[in-house]
Amino acid sequence: MSNEPESTPAQPVQPADPRLKLVKRFENRYLPKGELRDRWKAIRAKWLADESHSGVTLDELKALKVDWAKAREARKPKAKV
Repeated sequence: MSNEPESTPAQPVQPADPRLKLVKRFENRYLPKGELRDRWKAIRAKWLADESHSGVTLDELKALKVDWAKAREARKPKAKV
């Protein structure tokens, strides 16, 4: 008899939801008034609507991120030469 505790079968590891990383990226971020902010509010409402976040797709989060980055680039002042 050994003194080692009985091993329990390992629980299968659930893969992390890839949408969660993008949702967290927008938390407490400034989105300019207009289309981007409205889209984020709609996505956030769907995200909070149910526990499985079934109404939010990864593609719409990625599209919001790309559009937000483009808007930020457009607002940056040009460097003087």
